[in-house]
Amino acid sequence: MHSGDNSNIPTFRRNDEIYSTIDYIFISNQMRPMLRAIDIHRLHPSWTDHQLLSLSINLGQTPTSFGLWRANPILAQQKEYRIQLKQRLTDTVSSLPNQMTA
Repeated sequence: MHSGDNSNIPTFRRNDEIYSTIDYIFISNQMRPMLRAIDIHRLHPSWTDHQLLSLSINLGQTPTSFGLWRANPILAQQKEYRIQLKQRLTDTVSSLPNQMTA
């Protein structure tokens, strides 16, 4: 991971003796202007010996048109799929900033 002052920060640690930067997130040069935030989250050592790397990108508004996305009609016939889809959509909409909701 390399951006600003996050370069060369260890992402792997073992027994407070061995430190190394071995985890990376790669992003293309075309997407770099969309990069909003990069972070390294320290997790409890009993969970893992790695740090959690994350990034946020701003994809902006994507123009839509006919044929952009097509659903598989067989999935719409499956009750469990419809239940899960409804829950995911509800969770996603509730997590959006207020200015983005209808």
